[in-house]
Amino acid sequence: SSVGAVRNAAALVLFSAEMREQSKGLKVFLKQKLYRHPQVVHTMDMAQQVVRDLFAAYSSSPDEMQFGFAARSLEVQAKKSTEQHPAQRIVADYIAGMTDRFAVREHTRLTGLKLLPSVT
Repeated sequence: SSVGAVRNAAALVLFSAEMREQSKGLKVFLKQKLYRHPQVVHTMDMAQQVVRDLFAAYSSSPDEMQFGFAARSLEVQAKKSTEQHPAQRIVADYIAGMTDRFAVREHTRLTGLKLLPSVT
């Protein structure tokens, strides 16, 4: 009769006890061997560093962003908008819209560092 009623209703489909155990085992295996594998963790750490470095670079030099974003960022900084940290929001949106390949290429261009291999 309502969305709330549907959310509170008992599950219609469940794993059998045997399948639940297999599912738990698979999740443990994937966490250990895939999601938390040292190589994956290292790559994720490097990717986070790329994002931090891009944010710092674009925040300090907005003109390094593509024209439309750079112009907006500089305009917002000049107006001293009432919004808290509006220029940083523009930088964050710019980075969020990047493909992995573009972010790695931009990071190398701006910092001279190659933390991650080229993404294909």
